[in-house]
Amino acid sequence: MYKFQGQLGTAYGCFWRLMDLVKAMPRKVKRPPTTAQIPVQLKLALMTAFLKRLANIIKVGFQNKPSNQSAMNATLAWNINNAVAGVSPNFTIDFTKLKFSDGALPMALNAEVLIDTAGTVKFLWELGPAGSEDGKPTDKAVFVDSPVMKWLVELMCFASHLFNRDNYF
Repeated sequence: MYKFQGQLGTAYGCFWRLMDLVKAMPRKVKRPPTTAQIPVQLKLALMTAFLKRLANIIKVGFQNKPSNQSAMNATLAWNINNAVAGVSPNFTIDFTKLKFSDGALPMALNAEVLIDTAGTVKFLWELGPAGSEDGKPTDKAVFVDSPVMKWLVELMCFASHLFNRDNYF
């Protein structure tokens, strides 16, 4: 079958999520938004502007999303419903409630935690196989220690790994 891509009159063809689609061109809306639409549009614009810079993190963090959503759409939906504060038109992002990851992610490859000297902890791990998207030599790691929860959270290659804190301290 012939694969049609591009615009033809009022229709266009595209390949999206392993499907060939033909869609109608969207119509221009001439009427102003309703009072109910304005806050929704403001929340969407606020969160989209912030999250689009984090697309690579979100792609990994929300890889366990529903099959009918992209990782970005799943992240947007969650954060709009949970991490937007304020009253229209003065919406703000509640950074304490932002979510970039959902569900279990694979552990770091051959991860080791070594205690060098008192108060010094060394974290070692291997990169994924050459050509994989699992990590790059320039990746950074961020570690959060929560004595209250007794867990050490390792955010590496934009993935989250939990270690039982009692095993290391």
